[in-house]
Amino acid sequence: MADIYRDLARELRGQRLGESEIVDVLTRVSALAHERGEGVGDIVGDPASFAKATPRGRATPPGVRFISVITVVAAVIVVGASIARYLVGVSPHLVGTWPWAVALGLLVVGLVGGFTLDSRLPRGFVPGRDRGELDESTKALP
Repeated sequence: MADIYRDLARELRGQRLGESEIVDVLTRVSALAHERGEGVGDIVGDPASFAKATPRGRATPPGVRFISVITVVAAVIVVGASIARYLVGVSPHLVGTWPWAVALGLLVVGLVGGFTLDSRLPRGFVPGRDRGELDESTKALP
């Protein structure tokens, strides 16, 4: 069941909703499903279609911010190595291809990390919290 919530959260982030707005939507969907006695998938249908029906927000998803920061860091490494190589006179053998390898590795980490950040449930949302369906291990959560 948490998969439908994760899919919906990812799609809502794609609609540029903020984390608190996503928590509100997920909580309302969860409560409505419980109220009607239906599954969350029955209420939502296709998460992409459901998200497109919500008004577009103005927030930048956390995954996009993460990818942006990692891309800037990778670019700084490559540019810095190029400057050291050509302007300062560092031997090409000392610089080699390691800046490109590091930059490529950072970009892969950025893409995977960005996707992971956008695919997680938002902080503050626990499926079932609003209807008292928590098990003993999650009742202690705030």
